[in-house]
Amino acid sequence: MPQKIGSASFFVLVFAFIILFHSHCGAWQGKVVGVQDSDLLLISHGSQTDRVKLYGIESPRKGQPFWQQSQVLASHLALQKIVEVTPLYVGSDGLENALVRIEGVKDYLNLQIITYGLAWVKPKECSAHICAEWRAMESLAQSKAIGLWIDPNPIPPWQWEKEQRHKIQERRQSQGKTSE
Repeated sequence: MPQKIGSASFFVLVFAFIILFHSHCGAWQGKVVGVQDSDLLLISHGSQTDRVKLYGIESPRKGQPFWQQSQVLASHLALQKIVEVTPLYVGSDGLENALVRIEGVKDYLNLQIITYGLAWVKPKECSAHICAEWRAMESLAQSKAIGLWIDPNPIPPWQWEKEQRHKIQERRQSQGKTSE
């Protein structure tokens, strides 16, 4: 009987090890060669270049307040730097969502952009254990009116995009009525 308990414990330990360290198994290194949005990077590794979305955050979209500042920040922090990419999943848009750490820097780039007040933690997506720390940093940036939080009610990108689609739809409907 003790033999069965020992082998069961062994398998539990192996399973726990796999779960705990799985996210680091697929990590790879590359060089940031482009910043499409401050939360979307072009990273070159080997003979390919991948588009990598920073996991758990959303930065202002082009045309939205603070878009340019977030672009400048991400470019300053990451462009032409060597990074470690820890892929977490591929999103419905086909983009690899990952944690990205600049070589020689302790914090993930994801967190750095939040700390500068130039990104939101995605409320429905960010569920990894590190998201609690990210939410705390987002709250701190908000309480100190850092970055986009200088605006008392900044509009998150997912809401801004929805409003933009609605405005376009209204414009098309009003153009259709005037041509009748």
